[in-house]
Amino acid sequence: MGNFGTDPRTRDNYYRPSPTLLKVFSYFNEDDIVNNLSRRVTTGMWTGDTGSLNSFFTSSAQSASSGDWYFNVYNANPDVTSSAEVQFSVAFGDRTGNNYPPISVDNTSKEPTKATYAQYRNLLLDPEDDEFTFGGSVNSDQIFVINIQRSRLKQKMDPGNWQLTLTTGSATVSLIDDSGDNFDQLVSGTGRKYNIVSGSITNGVSTIFKSAANEASGGLGLFYPDRGILVLHPYAIQQVLKDTSGHVQTFVTHSQSVAASIFDSKYDLLKMIQGGGLFQARNEEVVTSTHYFVRVKNRDYNFSNNSTFYTSSDGTLKQNSFIGDPRVYITTVGLYNDSNELVAVAKISQPILKSFDRECLIKCKLDY
Repeated sequence: MGNFGTDPRTRDNYYRPSPTLLKVFSYFNEDDIVNNLSRRVTTGMWTGDTGSLNSFFTSSAQSASSGDWYFNVYNANPDVTSSAEVQFSVAFGDRTGNNYPPISVDNTSKEPTKATYAQYRNLLLDPEDDEFTFGGSVNSDQIFVINIQRSRLKQKMDPGNWQLTLTTGSATVSLIDDSGDNFDQLVSGTGRKYNIVSGSITNGVSTIFKSAANEASGGLGLFYPDRGILVLHPYAIQQVLKDTSGHVQTFVTHSQSVAASIFDSKYDLLKMIQGGGLFQARNEEVVTSTHYFVRVKNRDYNFSNNSTFYTSSDGTLKQNSFIGDPRVYITTVGLYNDSNELVAVAKISQPILKSFDRECLIKCKLDY
């Protein structure tokens, strides 16, 4: 479109500009491009960018195959709803392989709980560390793991912006992280690490009921936002749930690495999540943008190449009012590379009137 280089002082003397005067594109100057503008974006974690998940389902097909290691958790029943999507997975790990026969007894044993513990130990702990330590002081041979599905996570899980409710019987506990109280982030090869504590989030403000250091049975878990992984301490979770149900808090006299009878698999964690009926979470990503400022001067792009702009007989303007004062509307901007290949198209929200007495500035933004 447009009058590409015709002197506006002589525009009354022609009907259609000569093709030799038409330029089909304009080069950007250095000051027309602004690179590497970053901003933090947070959205709801779950399908449809929702922040709350209230129903939790598993797949019978998945349970029959890889169910010895983990359960995928869906937002709807995948056995009856084709649109159901995986939101996260739950797993149980035992450093000694508890609840499954060892290879020395059954050479076909896969020892899934031992393999799960080893997998997350290798992923999350320092090379010289063999056990998960909760509350800064309590080691545990057993762990519950919640692993957010990768497409839900984007770049990372938003610290201080999630809450998980666990319920068994009449006992309930709400879990959050203590990132709001940690000015010095614990950083390792896996990224940031925070404690999981009992608490709640109301109107975006988190309230911690008891810090990890004050939990007599050890902290409730560890949160790795850059990995999207929550590692829970089964024994400590049991003690908190006993408290909230009104039972007298008791502690076993043997090693706390021996799990209580009600917490011996990932199935127990799944049932507690389903009983709680609430998992609020948001993801986080840093979006980098490049801004292209398209400057359309008054003498440029005032004609259209559309056949409806001219008569087919002699090429004169169809609208007599356009003689000496052509008018067009800009609707689209195309961005080309040096090989004259169209690489991006920007659509204008509404047509912009362009004429010899009007200029415009259009900002095109590319996110990546």
